[in-house]
Amino acid sequence: MTEKDRKALSRLIMYDKIKRLYEVEHRPIRWIARAMNLNFRTVKKYLKMDQIEFENYSDQVINRRHILEPYRDFIIGKLTLYRDTPAAQMHDWLKRGSLQFLYKCELIQLSGSSYRMKNRKRIFAADAE
Repeated sequence: MTEKDRKALSRLIMYDKIKRLYEVEHRPIRWIARAMNLNFRTVKKYLKMDQIEFENYSDQVINRRHILEPYRDFIIGKLTLYRDTPAAQMHDWLKRGSLQFLYKCELIQLSGSSYRMKNRKRIFAADAE
């Protein structure tokens, strides 16, 4: 059994337990959330799903693409050379080495479309120089 299969099975068992506690044992959502150490919104979201919807959701979560995946080799190389690298230093190296990374970081961290447009113009102007 692969790691992904194990996680999918664990998530399915959790879903079944939530459904059983709510529908069979008539436990309140907040009680289930506390008992299972989950956010009550997560419990509500799972209760709204049927079995097929949950399986589709679980597949999407498992196969989700990670933001740092394109930079995996770079990160592993740096961590191999410098084992005690702080996250802030790695972030600076990534920003310095890749314009695309810098652009993605600013889009993720900043809110407000006007600010995003200003940064996009600034970044691409620096790239043209």
